[in-house]
Amino acid sequence: MIWHSNDIENILKELDTDISTGLTSEKARMRFEKIKSKIRQHEEKKSFLAYLGDEIKSPGYTVIMVLSVVAFAFYFIFHTLSLFEPIALFLLAILKALLTAFVKMHYYYEIDRGKTAEKSTVKVLRDGEAISVDSEMIVPGDIIFVSAGDYIPADARLIKESDLHCDEYNVTGETVPTQKNANALLQDITPAVERSNMIF
Repeated sequence: MIWHSNDIENILKELDTDISTGLTSEKARMRFEKIKSKIRQHEEKKSFLAYLGDEIKSPGYTVIMVLSVVAFAFYFIFHTLSLFEPIALFLLAILKALLTAFVKMHYYYEIDRGKTAEKSTVKVLRDGEAISVDSEMIVPGDIIFVSAGDYIPADARLIKESDLHCDEYNVTGETVPTQKNANALLQDITPAVERSNMIF
């Protein structure tokens, strides 16, 4: 379903939720278990050797190794190069693989650390009551409440709003807060920056 081009009634039906009571605790728990199992498959931590293996299989590494072999061939067959060039290319290939693997491992480590640091609570409607849950616990179909200054815990279709403006710089690149309109129905193909009925 394309959320920004559908009305609220269709969206609530698609997500099997109720505007006045939200999800039931049991339905939310079942959805969370389903999502958690998918996330776990994607978030298995890779070792340094796994990143190194990925880098060795990359086209950039292959090109440098081929150049190194060619340089060795020129040295041994044609004697047109000194031994310095092939050895330098070979060492460069190894150094590139090691550094790239280290940088990637460090990068994903920092992302994981950032996810942990960004944990916050959000108010959701469950069993007809507004309760606070960890932002990691929200699921598709949850009706969430946001107000001025709140962290947006997930992409969401607006149901109601009152003079809402959102800072979406990280998503759209817009430096000015974007005004939102829950009643807007947009074309299927609408750039994120123009999706006034969505929050990110």
